[in-house]
Amino acid sequence: MPNDVDVLVVGSPDEDELYEAARRAERLLGREVNVHRVSPARWREPGTDPFLTGVQSRPVVRLEAFEGKLRK
Repeated sequence: MPNDVDVLVVGSPDEDELYEAARRAERLLGREVNVHRVSPARWREPGTDPFLTGVQSRPVVRLEAFEGKLRK
């Protein structure tokens, strides 16, 4: 089992809310939560970025949040 959780956020959510959600998740999971943020344009065109190309080459669980509600 991994020691941490990596979360990739595509878009521009409020930074304070994003990191507060990560801290809540850490308390709930008992694991460190690392947040990586990228713009939609960068996600669509990752170039040679090894992190983004690596993420895109593996299965991804997509979660979408709208108006404070989480949709899976």
